[in-house]
Amino acid sequence: MFPGEDLLQEGIEAFQAGDRQKAHDLLAQVVEVDPENEQAWYYLAASESDPIQRRQHLERVLDINP
Repeated sequence: MFPGEDLLQEGIEAFQAGDRQKAHDLLAQVVEVDPENEQAWYYLAASESDPIQRRQHLERVLDINP
């Protein structure tokens, strides 16, 4: 189990249920405690409404796993 695993699951579930704001809030917490969490950054990007922020999050995913 890694830091924020429960929050990550909740964030993904919120995203899949269509609650992008809740997903964004939860996933932002995950990357605070686990900044190398590729999956959290990916879903954070997917839940982001600002295209500039979305791109930055996706670039972070690529930094972690090129």
